[in-house]
Amino acid sequence: RVSEAGNEHALVAYHTTPNYLAFSISDLGVGLLRSLRLSTTWAELSSDEAALKVIVRHGASRKDGLGEGEGFKQLFKALVDRSAKIRIRTGAAAVDLGLNEAERVAEYSSSPPLAGVQISLICSTKEDPKERAIRKSLTE
Repeated sequence: RVSEAGNEHALVAYHTTPNYLAFSISDLGVGLLRSLRLSTTWAELSSDEAALKVIVRHGASRKDGLGEGEGFKQLFKALVDRSAKIRIRTGAAAVDLGLNEAERVAEYSSSPPLAGVQISLICSTKEDPKERAIRKSLTE
């Protein structure tokens, strides 16, 4: 589905099966770096990767005075703890969020330039005992 808001376009796609859910959201906006630079807190960011890092680590927002997160940091953790794989692309950078054994990991990489932002996720809709044990170890 394509929607238009002002001059920006967005695309949302999803696919479900009895065992898996996948979705992707993309827009052709200004991207995360340019958006974060609107905030006095993040105005000095110098790269797309730096923007991704403060979003993942601190829940950075372009809106001043909101503190960390607006929920994204907690959302990323909750999804990853349920074995979701998340990929966020913006500008010339990408980050893959997931689990490695019983540890949350964020792997940063360069990416072909992309206007706007793309967030993709895939996760199992069924829980297995191993995943339950990993989640328990992460919350203790």
